[in-house]
Amino acid sequence: MRKINIYLLLVSTLLLTMTSFGAEYAAQHCEIFVDKIEARYSGHGNFKINFLVKTINERFGEAKIIEVGVLDILTHEKHPLELLGGDNYWRFEMYKPYQSSNYGTISFYVTTSDGDTFWFPGDYQNINVTQDMYDLVEKIGSQYWGATSIQTQVPLVQSSELLSILNPAACY
Repeated sequence: MRKINIYLLLVSTLLLTMTSFGAEYAAQHCEIFVDKIEARYSGHGNFKINFLVKTINERFGEAKIIEVGVLDILTHEKHPLELLGGDNYWRFEMYKPYQSSNYGTISFYVTTSDGDTFWFPGDYQNINVTQDMYDLVEKIGSQYWGATSIQTQVPLVQSSELLSILNPAACY
C-alpha cells in the first residue's frame, strides 16, 4: 500500500508540474499588438518612442493577465510594461541612443494566470528598432506637434511603413 501511495504522489506531482508551466504561443489573433506610437522629446531633449501596446483581454478566455512586458532580445531580459489606464493599454518607452547603431531588438509578451505566454509579433518574429524607424516616427510625429504640445499620439495608420512593421495584422 505504501508503494502505491508514493507512486500516486509522484505521478500527481509530475502532472501538477507539467501543467503549471503553461505553453508559449505566437499571438496570431490580435491578443497583443502595437496600437499606437508616440514621438516625444524628454525634458533634456532626448528623443524617444513610446510603444502603446494593446491587449484584447477576451482573447485569453477565462485566464487573467498576470504581466505584459517586453523582451530585449540582445540581453534576454524581460521588463514589465506600465499600465496606462483601464485594463488593456500598456506603454514601453525606448530612447534613441546617442552614439550607437545598436538600437534594439524587442518582442512583446503577455503572461496569463494559466501560465501561457503569448508573443508579439506572431510567428516568433522580433521588432528591430532602427535609425530609420526613429527617423520615420520623428517625421510623422512632427506633423502633429503643435505650438503647445509635442506629446501627441501618432496613430499607426498614418504610416503604412510603420504599420507593416508594428501591426502587420492590422489589429484594432
